[in-house]
This record gives sequence, C-alpha cells and structure tokens, in this order.
Amino acid sequence: MNIFLKIYRKINILINNPLLSFDNLLDSKYYKFHKLILKIFLLLINFYLLLFKLTKYNLLISSYKNYDYRKIIKFYPLFFFQIKTYYCQYYESFNNYYYFRNLLLNKLLEDPQIQSQPLKVFSIEQELYCDKVSKNLVLNQKKILEYYLKIQSKTNIKILENIFKNKKVLIFGPSNISNKIDFTKYDLICLLNNNPHKLYKEFKDNIGFDMKKIILFVNIAYFIRNKGILNKYKINKVLIKPPNKGDFINFLTPSKILLNNYGPMGIQNVVYTVLLGRASNIFITGVTAYLGEQIYRGNIKSYDENRQHFSNNLRRHEPYSNFAFIKNLLDLRLIDGDTKFLEIFKQSIKDYSLALDKNYEKLTYDLIFSDFRSL
Repeated sequence: MNIFLKIYRKINILINNPLLSFDNLLDSKYYKFHKLILKIFLLLINFYLLLFKLTKYNLLISSYKNYDYRKIIKFYPLFFFQIKTYYCQYYESFNNYYYFRNLLLNKLLEDPQIQSQPLKVFSIEQELYCDKVSKNLVLNQKKILEYYLKIQSKTNIKILENIFKNKKVLIFGPSNISNKIDFTKYDLICLLNNNPHKLYKEFKDNIGFDMKKIILFVNIAYFIRNKGILNKYKINKVLIKPPNKGDFINFLTPSKILLNNYGPMGIQNVVYTVLLGRASNIFITGVTAYLGEQIYRGNIKSYDENRQHFSNNLRRHEPYSNFAFIKNLLDLRLIDGDTKFLEIFKQSIKDYSLALDKNYEKLTYDLIFSDFRSL
C-alpha cells in the first residue's frame, strides 16, 4: 500500500509541478543529468533560432549584458527565457540569474493570458525591477492585503485572527538577534524551527521575555523529528506547515504569490501568517537574507557553517521572489525591523544579487553529502 501511495504522490507532483519533480534529480545519484539536460535544451533552442535566423542574438555567450533587453525579448520565445532563467538559478552567478529573471518577468508581461489577470502572480515582485514606478502600481496596503486575503481560506484567517489580531508581534529569524530589543513592547514572539527552551536559556534574564508569548512555527522536517515533544513545550501555540495538522493549527504560506517552484522560505511564511492574522505591529530581528558572516546563530542548525550549503538553499528556494516579498511589505510600512534587517531589505534586488555573489564567491549548486542530498 505504501509503495502505491509513494508512486501516486510522485505522479501527482509530476503533473502539478513538473519542475519540482525534475529538481528531485539533484538529490539522487543522477544529479549530474539535471545540469546536462538543461544545457542540451538551451543549445538546441539557440541553434534552431540562429539557424533559421529568427534571432541575431546568442544569449549563450558571455557578452549578453551589452544587449538591450527590450530588443532581446522580441526575438526569443517565452520558453527559452523560462529554461535559461531556470538554468541560471542553479548554475550561474546570482547576478546572471537576476538579469535573466528580469528578462523573464518582462517577457511574461507580454503574454495575453497573463495581461488579462487583475493582479499577476509575479507583478508585485516585477515592480522592484522597474527603474520608474509604473502608473498601474499594484503596491498599496489596501490592494495587497485584499489580494492576500482573497486567496486564503476564511476559516484559517479567523483562527489566526484569534491569535494575532491587534497584537504587537516580534519575529525571531535564525541569525543574530539585536541586543536592543525591548521585550516588554511585544505581546507575542514568533520563532521558527527552534527549540523554545534553548531560546529561554538565552533570553530568560531579559525583562519582558516570557515563554507564554512564544508562537512556534515548524516545517515538516522539524515536525517529524520533534512531534513527540511538541505538546510538551510550555509555550503559547505551535503552528504547523500545511497540510500536516494533527492537534495543531496550520500556518499560512504565500506560495501562490511567489514565482518559484519550491515555495517560500520560513520567514516569509511567518510574516505572511502574522500579517493576515491582523497583527497591529510586526518587528523582525535576526533575518539577513543569507548575507553577512553569520547566517545562523548557535543551536539553530546541526551542520557546520558551510557556504556551499547556504548557496544551495538559496538557489533551491529561489532568492529574489522571497526577497521581493519582504522588501515590498517593508516599503509599504507593513513591517519593520532591526538595523541589519533594514540595511539589507532597503537595497535594490540588483544590489542584493551582487552582495550574494560577493558573499558566496559565485558558488553554484553542487552536491555536499555522500548520500546525494544537496540540502
């Protein structure tokens, strides 16, 4: 029975998210075929277009940055940009990936089916690539919240409002926590995939820190490892990533509004949930978007600090849609954060891409475990 269930799930993922199925090659002994297949596709497409003189540009050569992208996107079909962008996400510099993602978003804007949508999945991100603010700006507090609420279950929203509505919420990221935090200002403290008792040992002497304020968000992996003790945590609430539930409430995830095939990162899930739970104030600390010397503070991860591992995480989860999601909410003053958080998320996506290349020395996706796991 279990075998048939596994086969059914794989077929279901293949149909509904073929790219995610293709990504599974990265965690198998056939991982080298992932890059090889993409390269073959790109070569065949480019050869065909050049052969029949459908384009005079060769986007496989390194001097593409000298081209005017408005001219380039006229000659190349949408599926080329989709494949090329996907290839860059894993196997080229973060800046190259930024460049082609920008092209892809502009190409998508030309698609008649997408143009007819009232609020495009990627348009909130796409605004950040524009030099000038569009006249049809989608970014305002009322519209963005209305859209987010529209795509979520009203039942889930009601449950979360019972937790967060009109509350001042402090969100702890995985990196260093600001030492200027006044815990007395906050009604709730949100924590992600971390043992709250370890947090207690670190902050118990701070006035206003209380275990009963903690809302713990956990993903599937953390849930599987710790499901026997979750009920024993003496905290306010435990929220579980859907569809897992059991005795716990599911948090919300903004996967429908991010243009990527792997879904949002953890902090994006926390912010989205608290925001739609109608918190009155959201303050974020310990979030660096994988920049800086220390990505994770002590006791967060079991593995050693490893730049290749972090680069793999970024590439698999897609950095720019996740960065844009947080940056837009910050620009709309729906969230706030500590000095490091503001420094990172007030920069442009282009500057963020250059900072990632500097931080990871252009490390592309690669295997790091002997059992073929890459994350």
